[in-house]
Amino acid sequence: MNKKNRIKVLLIEDNPGDIRIIREMLSEDSHNVFEVVQADHLSQGLECLKDDNIDVILLDLGLPDSQGIDTLHAILSVAEHLPIIIQTGLNDEEIAIRAVKAGAQDYLIKGQMNSFLLSRSILHSIERKRIKEELRISEERLKILFQEGPIPTFTWQKRGDSFFLIDFNLAAISVTDNKVCNFLDKGAEALSQDQPQLLDDMRRCFTEHLVIRRELTSKYFYPGKQMSVQYAFVPPDLIILHAEDITERKQAEAELKKSESKYRFLTEKMTDIIWILDMNLRTTYVSPSIKKTLGFTTEERMAQNVTDQITPDSFARIQNLLFEELEREKNGNADPDRTLKIELEYYHKNGSTVWLESIISGIRDDRGSLMGIHGLSRDISERKKMEVAVRERNKELRCLYAIGEIIEMKDTIKETFRWSVDFLTQAFYFSEYACARITFGDQEFKTGNFQETIWKMSVDLIVQGKKVGILEVRYLKEMPEKDEGPFLKEERNLINSVAMRLGRFVEHKHMEKELKKSEQKYKELSITDSLSQLYNTRYFYDQLQMETGRSNRYGQPLTLILLDLDDFKAYNDAYGHIEGDKVITRLGQVIKRCLRKTDSAYRYGGEEFTILLPMTGSTSGAVTAERIRTEFKEEIFMPVPDKEVHMTVSIGCGQYQTNEGMKGFVHRVDQLMYQAKANGKDTVCSMS
Repeated sequence: MNKKNRIKVLLIEDNPGDIRIIREMLSEDSHNVFEVVQADHLSQGLECLKDDNIDVILLDLGLPDSQGIDTLHAILSVAEHLPIIIQTGLNDEEIAIRAVKAGAQDYLIKGQMNSFLLSRSILHSIERKRIKEELRISEERLKILFQEGPIPTFTWQKRGDSFFLIDFNLAAISVTDNKVCNFLDKGAEALSQDQPQLLDDMRRCFTEHLVIRRELTSKYFYPGKQMSVQYAFVPPDLIILHAEDITERKQAEAELKKSESKYRFLTEKMTDIIWILDMNLRTTYVSPSIKKTLGFTTEERMAQNVTDQITPDSFARIQNLLFEELEREKNGNADPDRTLKIELEYYHKNGSTVWLESIISGIRDDRGSLMGIHGLSRDISERKKMEVAVRERNKELRCLYAIGEIIEMKDTIKETFRWSVDFLTQAFYFSEYACARITFGDQEFKTGNFQETIWKMSVDLIVQGKKVGILEVRYLKEMPEKDEGPFLKEERNLINSVAMRLGRFVEHKHMEKELKKSEQKYKELSITDSLSQLYNTRYFYDQLQMETGRSNRYGQPLTLILLDLDDFKAYNDAYGHIEGDKVITRLGQVIKRCLRKTDSAYRYGGEEFTILLPMTGSTSGAVTAERIRTEFKEEIFMPVPDKEVHMTVSIGCGQYQTNEGMKGFVHRVDQLMYQAKANGKDTVCSMS
């Protein structure tokens, strides 16, 4: 069994109903355990934030002691490191959007969220906050790399026809004995009098956007030193200049060249790649075995930048590794014998990529200072392919599991299809470029990025042997060839399996719908009088019990009408039961026409009928009774040709009295109906 994530939520909300709903929603999440800490005032919420274990904040901007965007600012002032989700009503959506711009991670509209949306928003907000924090740390690291890096670095800005020095790092101050400070915000012409190529290189770098390297002997900042100078253009108007003292490196390289010949024979016979990089990550040596593994000659490799050799992700890993090692050097924790193992993705000459596992160690000068990197790399592409294959199969299994859960959780075909298309694309190899669509009758369910392209794979949705729709997956652009165009054969099996499951789901829903119709039909038959098409006596007492209970609880009025056909036995005796049945049917129709949707009518027995009028007093009830009496009296019956007959009803109408028994209530109204009979029939007798 998977261990559930434990997430501590600070809920700052003063509405008891909203608090209860949010707690219930969070408790429904089967994958996470939410511990809710609740505060109904801003001041109380600020006190709760002293607990270091809070993971996320659910915040209502309208609190008894704080209103609007100021509430968010108060929270951010003490908990800027925590993700914040704003809860808002429909009318406050604009201020919620402002809150997100001010620093909140997300907002949810009350009344439109469910357990899934709430849980997903919490998890996504925590993740977004984590990524934002990592970006901030990365930016700080870059600043440290610039300011405290061992290589002197200068920043020049283009102004008119010249370049002006606007910044430099600590290494530049140190190695120039503070001379560089005298040139801050001055033009490059002051430095280029004795070395005009410096200004020429800057202009060429700026104009052609090139990375220019030059080795020279310094005449001013570093008199007599051998320097490696590199210029790089940074849009829109900057030139970054690195000036590294390579005097000792040049001396070491000379010594190294003497020893290289001793080991060249060995390295040329190896299948693994041996290489050396300087501190600018330039290749100074690589063994001939690189051609067999990566297709490049040693000369081609040594002419390449490191960014031309490895993918951006691998380059970022190298940068982080170098940063950590420089920190060790700075803090005096460097281990000269330290080796590292790292997996990097290299470019092959044919345009593909190859995974190499490299064992890396540092090259140091006589003083122990780091001056380069030595590495031994081995091709692990086959192993990585196996890892990718296993990862892809796991994605497919997760997709099938997720869609299975959707089918179990969602009640409608529309919901199931809408969620399924989003999960399906996540299982494909190039998922970031995949889109999906389900066509079902005249309905379409598709991912937000869906486009009609030629790179597609589709399968029919089959229900009871008939095609009812199409499930399709497309790529938004051309992808490398796999088993079936850009698709894997396992992905074909996946989409077939998903289509089969969705087809079974649709079939199940159709059967479920038919079953509900059948159940409803039989239920209606069991409580309906077939002749009058009104409810029967048994259902009358069920509804009477429910309505009297509601009246007792909420103090709402309830009126009962009891009516009886006048002289109905004589009519039956004179014209027969078939004609009598027509009278019963016609009376049922009249009653229905005179009632509201909230009212209900019943055939009580023989020629007697009852009517329940919820939330209605006896006065209004008497109006309804009179309308029934009048309209029924106007009905024309022709039991025999050329003879018109009018029938009448006597009606009793009474209002329910609090805590009155049902039998007593019915008996009291029944007596009112008999009073109407005694008063000459065709009349209404009412009493509150």
